[in-house]
Amino acid sequence: MFSRVDNGRKLLPYTLIALLLAGLYLFAATYLSFGSLGMNFF
Repeated sequence: MFSRVDNGRKLLPYTLIALLLAGLYLFAATYLSFGSLGMNFF
């Protein structure tokens, strides 16, 4: 039981970091694709 609790506590930061990196990757991909098309929104 204690090992499961430790794994649960360690797993949460990794999932948050993974979601953050995925969001940054998607933002960068859309930003670069729009920039290459010549649509300067930003």
